[in-house]
Amino acid sequence: MLVKVYASGTNVQRLAKGAHKVDGVVYASYSQLEAAGGVVKRKFFASNVSELKTAVEAELDEQIQPSWNKVWAKPDRNRVFIESLFIGLVGDNEMRPEINLSAMTEEMIDCFMINVSANNKEMSKVKEIVSKVLPQWHVTVLNGDYTSNKQAEFQVTKETNQAKIADKKGVIVIANQMGSRSFSIPAIQANVIAFDRGSVDATTQKVSRCLTPGLKYNGEEKDYGYIIDFSFDPNRSENIEEVLLQEVIQVQKSNESNFADAVRFVFNNVNMFRYAKYGEFTQVTETDMFAILGDNENLLRVADVTVDAAAAIESGVFDILASVTSAGKSDKKKKEAINAKTGFKEGGTKGDKTATDKDKRSIEKIINEAIRSLNMSATSVYDLANEGDSYRECIEAIAEYEDLGDEFEALFGVQAEQVLHLLDEAVLNEPVLDVVVQNSKVVDSAFV
Repeated sequence: MLVKVYASGTNVQRLAKGAHKVDGVVYASYSQLEAAGGVVKRKFFASNVSELKTAVEAELDEQIQPSWNKVWAKPDRNRVFIESLFIGLVGDNEMRPEINLSAMTEEMIDCFMINVSANNKEMSKVKEIVSKVLPQWHVTVLNGDYTSNKQAEFQVTKETNQAKIADKKGVIVIANQMGSRSFSIPAIQANVIAFDRGSVDATTQKVSRCLTPGLKYNGEEKDYGYIIDFSFDPNRSENIEEVLLQEVIQVQKSNESNFADAVRFVFNNVNMFRYAKYGEFTQVTETDMFAILGDNENLLRVADVTVDAAAAIESGVFDILASVTSAGKSDKKKKEAINAKTGFKEGGTKGDKTATDKDKRSIEKIINEAIRSLNMSATSVYDLANEGDSYRECIEAIAEYEDLGDEFEALFGVQAEQVLHLLDEAVLNEPVLDVVVQNSKVVDSAFV
């Protein structure tokens, strides 16, 4: 009996992993759909808020928080920055062309979704701030305490129609996790990334909200969905780079092509622009992207994954990560790991010590440092194994020979077999590490 299941986004990986027996998974990246036609096409814009931050600091003579997490955590303290940001987004500040959505896209943007890292209480405060400085715009917040994705879709559709009747200039949707999937509003033309880098799966879901086909707020047919990443560092746009890198890897797998051909395919169908200066955006070329993806340091910046501390302990993964040698602090890390794990109880039954913030931070620090250290191993495993086309193949080759296994354990504090277990548990960002290995092979072969 043949059973076909259709899914999108992260559901594909979840179904494949959760099912006991899957004969095959057919995956189509969005760039492949764009190549086939009939879908809303994407345009990516990598900009930054560094100039806005500097201007506000000069005006207030005080420091603005240097990350989105810190900005959204205290909206009142960052009120002037938030006001200036939204005024710039809708094009009401001619001095800030680098954040003017309509100017950068060369299309009137009158309905956009801004994805933030604020909690529900803080998002409500942001709405209050924005509504006061932009009274001609309708501002709505998607709050998971009061609505579901399905209800949120109905809510925003209703409020969008009400905004048209009230002759509002447009609609601004503020959201964190709510509305990141199963939420389709054709009027949304752009997704603004205003959060620090997180899970690539979650980011991909969030920025797909502008790709629903249909009519824009002004009643015209939508041709493009715009994805805009605002970084505090003018030299980085890691969210977009990570999304496109994952897509390149998926195209490579589905087409059974090499990495270079996959990059060319994606960039033949995707337009990406980077802020230069004086309000001008320049198109990122295929050559530019090869330079980004060919730099292992750039890749390793986006290779880290988020691992839930409680799940890591329960699965036994934490015990492996706690043994990873990082910056020569193995003994200290092991002591910290024992102390943190002993006091870490998520639920906390009677007589158990529940997790404190200090426990969580200690465990998360150990996990993050261990993953970062193992990620760095991708630059050397090919040289150590002297064979293999992927990170997993290199680790398998190392595990096969006792002398190589001993050398690997001496370097990283864990056995190669344990790293294979981490790969099976998706603790490491295997696709990115595969590209790092490929880059290492190219460098190695160049000197043969």
